[in-house]
Amino acid sequence: NSITGQGGDINLFRADGTKADIPTVNNITAGVVTATTFSGNISGATGTFTGNLGVGGVLTYEDVTNIDSVGVITARAAVSIADSIVHTGDTNTSLRFPAADTITAETGGSERLRITSDGDALIGTTSNGGGNRLYVVDSFTDAFVNPSDSILRIENANTSGTTGQASISFTTKTTGSNADSAIVSQAEDASGNTRLEFWTDTSNGMT
Repeated sequence: NSITGQGGDINLFRADGTKADIPTVNNITAGVVTATTFSGNISGATGTFTGNLGVGGVLTYEDVTNIDSVGVITARAAVSIADSIVHTGDTNTSLRFPAADTITAETGGSERLRITSDGDALIGTTSNGGGNRLYVVDSFTDAFVNPSDSILRIENANTSGTTGQASISFTTKTTGSNADSAIVSQAEDASGNTRLEFWTDTSNGMT
């Protein structure tokens, strides 16, 4: 028997000089194997791909502690995460899923924002003080009001006019009636005078 190579092809010949088909190798346990396609199961300790890797079925792996990508990872359906999405190089900043139906945002290793399973938003606290839809908690020792460190600040940033206002609207809708509203507004007139106004409404427009 003989093996000859020419022009990149490998040919097998029998002892009688006739050409033989290249046999299928069922098991290779060592060395380097180069081929255009592989069929069946492939297992190994390490692997390097210089081109694209296509997987038509399910890619399953076990005991993988790190996946490193220098580009973009695209998931066409969902990404399942057990706990956290962590910022690279800043591991104490993350988005977390600490419990069922709960999302939190952390900076500096401390929780800053929580959305509960009821849809309530909590800022500065991990537990709701009641049935609050928005619950904001902070701690100040200032003896006087300081707008630069208010717990909650509402600002109208439009500087094009000589008058302006920033308001909070409270609206209740009951069966068979229009919206009833009450508004607390900080207003400024053309002379630069500022005031706090309280408005009430029992029809459908402010008077």
